[in-house]
Amino acid sequence: EWSRMHSGVSENLFGVMAAAPAPDVFAVGDQGAIVYYDGVAWAAMESGVQETLNDVWAVSAVELFAVGDAGVILHYDGVEWTKRNSGTLRSLRHIWGNSRVMYVTGDMGTILRSEE
Repeated sequence: EWSRMHSGVSENLFGVMAAAPAPDVFAVGDQGAIVYYDGVAWAAMESGVQETLNDVWAVSAVELFAVGDAGVILHYDGVEWTKRNSGTLRSLRHIWGNSRVMYVTGDMGTILRSEE
């Protein structure tokens, strides 16, 4: 059964990812919205961007990446979100990876790969 939760924001949310160890969950959406769930409540986080964020992916609760419109890629280090250079202005839709390599897909056949 599904139950409704209060996100604390009014922006549309598009991507969600649980980070190990539980219960850390992050969601992203319109106007750079990022919200974080600590197992008790959702709280807004400062992303530093206004572009829509479409997806989020987590290595852990202190290593996350978010992708969005206009080629936005953000990295979270457990303290703050910082913008990374994607090399494109195309909207980025999805991100997936592991601790060594990440893949991003986006508009007009865009695929990006980053090895850490």
